[in-house]
Amino acid sequence: MAPLSVIILALIFQHSHAYRDTNEDTDMSLSSTRSDVNFSVRKNEGCCEIRATTDNILDWLEYAGKYLESCNDCIDYGKAFGWWARSGGACPASWGAVATAVRQGTSRAEGGKSGAAVELTPEYVIKTIDDDEKRQLDSLFIFLLRMETSDRNSFLIPTCRTVRISGSNSDGRHMIVMPNSLLSHGDVSGRPLQFDLKGNFDYSGRRASFTATILKDANFHMLFPQGLDIVKVKFKNGQTPGWGQVRTFIDTVRSDTWSLLQKKLMDYSFLIDLVSLCPRIIRVTSEKSFTAFDEGKRLYLDNFVKSNIRLRQVHDGRPIYKNGNDEYLYYWAETGVWHIGIDYNRPSNGIASSTTNACPSYDSAWAVFHEREGWTYGYGVKVSSGDTRSVEKVIESLNPNKTLLWVNRHGSLANSQLQYIMTLSIIDMFMVEGSRGFWNLVGSGLTMSTCTTNDIDPIPAHEYRVRFLRMMGWKDPGYKSGSSCGSCLGNRRRESYTYLTSLHQRVEHLNQKCEWGT
Repeated sequence: MAPLSVIILALIFQHSHAYRDTNEDTDMSLSSTRSDVNFSVRKNEGCCEIRATTDNILDWLEYAGKYLESCNDCIDYGKAFGWWARSGGACPASWGAVATAVRQGTSRAEGGKSGAAVELTPEYVIKTIDDDEKRQLDSLFIFLLRMETSDRNSFLIPTCRTVRISGSNSDGRHMIVMPNSLLSHGDVSGRPLQFDLKGNFDYSGRRASFTATILKDANFHMLFPQGLDIVKVKFKNGQTPGWGQVRTFIDTVRSDTWSLLQKKLMDYSFLIDLVSLCPRIIRVTSEKSFTAFDEGKRLYLDNFVKSNIRLRQVHDGRPIYKNGNDEYLYYWAETGVWHIGIDYNRPSNGIASSTTNACPSYDSAWAVFHEREGWTYGYGVKVSSGDTRSVEKVIESLNPNKTLLWVNRHGSLANSQLQYIMTLSIIDMFMVEGSRGFWNLVGSGLTMSTCTTNDIDPIPAHEYRVRFLRMMGWKDPGYKSGSSCGSCLGNRRRESYTYLTSLHQRVEHLNQKCEWGT
């Protein structure tokens, strides 16, 4: 192995060379020869600029809504990001539409890579990016626009509008507006499971507290140790028959990440919003009358409703229900039991069903606990849905233009009912390989820039894409050593984990196709 000093010198050269190449690519892409593109992306530094006196992003939006609508030089970035942004209503028609949405209320999300504040409305995400990220956006925009068609699917989160900020502590930053790609839940979802996934579940930095709003790779791996199995997919134009659903999904992600690779972009994520299809309302009935207690408190068993209580790992991704008497219906993974009791943080001695069913309303036997008799099934307790409209239909109706995927826990096919509905998008796309920083390059050098699940992030763009696509079982044949596709992944059993499995992927693997993993 080469001495460390040699590696560091090589990395310094690599850093300066990669950064120069990236800037050259960006400069070459600042204009387009397409007939409908007659601008330079630098043109918006004049009219599309806010000379701010405050650092409040909400003040900037109010100004933009009032004064920027007449600025014809502002670039419509959304038209480069596929059908959803171009025609599907994802992007706002005007700055005024964004300001109106903001006036109806916002919430604040955790900052992205830059740590800047992120404002959320049900429709939009508003954040700031720096000059370097803006250059990467401009370069990617021109590249995507050259291949854009009116009905192209894409999971890249669109940037719809952007305005430069000057004259404040945020001088030199750019406010951007993107669609909120999370599902509209109505009141049926309870606590959704939302993940930021990069493919490195074995890296210590990719684990969040289970009470966090956004979970990460290690959390996903713990909750779904065999992955989630894609059963069907619905794009904007309806469901594609048979295996074509999953092929279209995987091909779309491959196409999106190939575009990012051409601009040497990396460190992006899947943002996944996963909703349990268990009923919103649960009713408890019985053939015989009985009285149940938990810790000395009588259980009245009024209708239970999905709650927004943050799940712990022991709840195994299943919803927690609550009624008006502060009684809870919840799952306890350590024993594989659904419980009804007064405390969802421990197993209950009230009413229980020993089953691993994804939902409490699936057929199972429920027992009542008595101190003298122990657990008894003699009362004919039934737990059933009280919904008048299924969660699935509500989610579909509220998200007509978003790609939806129906998924089950892989290997959990005991029930014919589907377990989850989800959507996903690719976010945080503007980190370029050449600007990773010196110590990031040193870390990649020491791990030989491989793409295993515990490598030091961020890894180079090509290796990053290989690991990212491995989440769907795809082993990039463009990165091949001998007969091994995606060779930088390594061959340890732990690294053959597939986040989103499918029947198509498993059949192709059984057919010994190099590019498909287990």
